[in-house]
Amino acid sequence: MIKTLNKQLLLYAAAITIGGFVATTSQAAFLTWDPTTNNMNLNEAFDVNIYIGGLQENEDLGGFDIDILFDDSMLDFTGYTLYDDLGNITIGDAEDWSGGNMGGGTINLSELSWLADLSFQSDSFMLATLLFTADSIGTSSLTFDYVDFSDSYGDPVTYWGNVPGTVDITAAAPVPEPATMMLFGTGLLGLAGMYRNRKRRQQ
Repeated sequence: MIKTLNKQLLLYAAAITIGGFVATTSQAAFLTWDPTTNNMNLNEAFDVNIYIGGLQENEDLGGFDIDILFDDSMLDFTGYTLYDDLGNITIGDAEDWSGGNMGGGTINLSELSWLADLSFQSDSFMLATLLFTADSIGTSSLTFDYVDFSDSYGDPVTYWGNVPGTVDITAAAPVPEPATMMLFGTGLLGLAGMYRNRKRRQQ
């Protein structure tokens, strides 16, 4: 009887702990990729968007520092774009402190807002766009290695996690060049002419 009671208490405590964890994580910021899966042809340029979600009422994002990992033997990172939800960088509302391509398949994105009032932010918005070119056939994952969020007061914003992204690269069928098509067409005309001459001789 005591063993059964202890078992029930342990199960009850575990349920409370799990429930508390779910409730906590559902009230924390998270990152998502859009799209989460990219199917690209070899040598094709493409972009991937990074969104933040889960910001609570009266919570804002005043700064972020993010490291992204990718397979640099398969993908060539060509640039990034930051958006205006932390303020307009061009007019000095925010500053781009990103390291960009850090080498070894690491990208650093970092931005700090100088605005005291970020109440215009929604609970989810696009943070950045990454630009790549597909260099070799295979699959590369896109993952967040380091994430640090702060609000407009410099206080930390709780980060829950993210869904990993993937990039599948396949070899596209080669598209014939105009000159090749012209030669092919000329060859067909030549064959047709030979066929007509041969038919005339037989008559």
